[in-house]
Amino acid sequence: MYPTEQQSVSLAKSFGCAGWYYNYALNLTSETYKQTGKGSGASHFYECVKKELK
Repeated sequence: MYPTEQQSVSLAKSFGCAGWYYNYALNLTSETYKQTGKGSGASHFYECVKKELK
């Protein structure tokens, strides 16, 4: 089963967003750990993404 053209575009956009968020969260975790010696939780990611999207 193959997706239609519109479905292919939607999937590509979704995967792009997921990839962006994964890389953003990975960088945020790395930087937070370097600065504080501690990891950060999901609520911290959520707050940072909200700030980024404003």
